[in-house]
Amino acid sequence: MITRTHSTAAAIPATQTIAVKVRSGSTGLRNILQPLIKKGTPLPASGSQPLRAAYSIGPNLPGQIDLELFQDEGAAEPDLNLAIGSFRIGHHDLAEGMTIKEGDPVIFHWSMNDSGLLSVKAELPSLQQTFSSSRFYVDQEGHRSFESEAGEKLVETAITEAEKEAAEVVDAVGAGAKQQLDEIDRELEEQRRRLSESSSGDERRSITEAVRHTRQEIARLRFHPDHRGRYLEHKLNDLMTRYNDYARPERPTPQSERFDQQALAAMNELRRRTSTAFDLAEIIVEQMEAIYWRTLWEKPEFVRAMFRRTSQERHLSTNNETFDLLVGDGENAIKANDVDELRGILLRLWDNQINTARTIGDVSRLASVLRG
Repeated sequence: MITRTHSTAAAIPATQTIAVKVRSGSTGLRNILQPLIKKGTPLPASGSQPLRAAYSIGPNLPGQIDLELFQDEGAAEPDLNLAIGSFRIGHHDLAEGMTIKEGDPVIFHWSMNDSGLLSVKAELPSLQQTFSSSRFYVDQEGHRSFESEAGEKLVETAITEAEKEAAEVVDAVGAGAKQQLDEIDRELEEQRRRLSESSSGDERRSITEAVRHTRQEIARLRFHPDHRGRYLEHKLNDLMTRYNDYARPERPTPQSERFDQQALAAMNELRRRTSTAFDLAEIIVEQMEAIYWRTLWEKPEFVRAMFRRTSQERHLSTNNETFDLLVGDGENAIKANDVDELRGILLRLWDNQINTARTIGDVSRLASVLRG
């Protein structure tokens, strides 16, 4: 959760690479870290990034656009890098009668002066509106979101998901990285002990930061040249099993045939054991995941199950008022058996979630596929 502390600019180390990731109401860069200012760039510097709204946002359409800034620490997944802050436009920020429509352009402008102060603004050409850096929220989440029981649940979520990531690497590479994995297990056990003894938001925030760095180590193991092939093989086999168990139709369809063709192509690339082949295999597996998630998304029982799961995660919400409104709307959609409406509500609920370990997992991949 990002506190609503207003700032005219954010102080950023000019010696670091700064990057942006778009979350929530804009497409094109979700889960992609887009460099804004590379290390060594002469200051002052400025630029723009054109985007488009993924869905409508307005007085009766809860939601927001988040432009998240990170200090690029070299982590493969965007959310494993150090969060600097967020620039948000919510439905409450729009003037009466104004609505951001699906597909509307959203232009993100940024500038950094020679002292390393970053200013941002978002332009909505269709509404002739520009939101200035007074809505740039510096990341001070530890002073609020970790103080309550919800904060404790948030840290518990981060540790649990990190443990799942480590277990996945254990299954994939086994003894090939035993020493590093043993160290990771000990580190996560230590963070669980610290959480059980913590009594303040600052302590819980520091635990979350420690878990984030541990997850960076897990990611490095996954992408290490000695382990990458085995990890991709494990990921491919797991995806094929899940597709067969949960998504494969009773009769072949063009999509299921495409899935099988891609599975064979990925296997062939993995047999080559080269870096280029691994790159291609990873792309193919991502395409297979898109088929898997889109197939599940068509199943009403899956949509209802995901809504039930998400409706129990209020502690992951960036805005509890929006969360409560959306959950109420979702319950009404279930009563009316309106699955299409429930799908839209579920996407908004996911976009209202803060960054945790699980946002890089299945929920994030599903939302990314459906947005794309």
